[in-house]
Amino acid sequence: MPHIVKETQKYYKDFSATGLTYDWENKYNVDEIHYKVDQEINDVYFPYTVSFTVNVHNGYMNNHKFFGTDTLTFGVNPDLVNNKEIKDYLAIKLIDYKHNKHNHE
Repeated sequence: MPHIVKETQKYYKDFSATGLTYDWENKYNVDEIHYKVDQEINDVYFPYTVSFTVNVHNGYMNNHKFFGTDTLTFGVNPDLVNNKEIKDYLAIKLIDYKHNKHNHE
């Protein structure tokens, strides 16, 4: 979750983009999980890629601001997530960010 928030804030250049919701009825949540044994992305080994589709907003009840519905894909190496000894390698990295257009945009 913090990785998604960080990337949405960078994309929209707005630190108020902290609210994330999932459209469960339309199956907007974890869209895809792929596993490939020897998958390298930008010279880093990520055996998994995980795609999330989220509705991005500022999370405020008053002065609510909706940014959009976006799909983020991350490379994930579970062996590095909790390994404090390996600091030079990323365990989770954004590999694709797609802003999904809607009819009202």
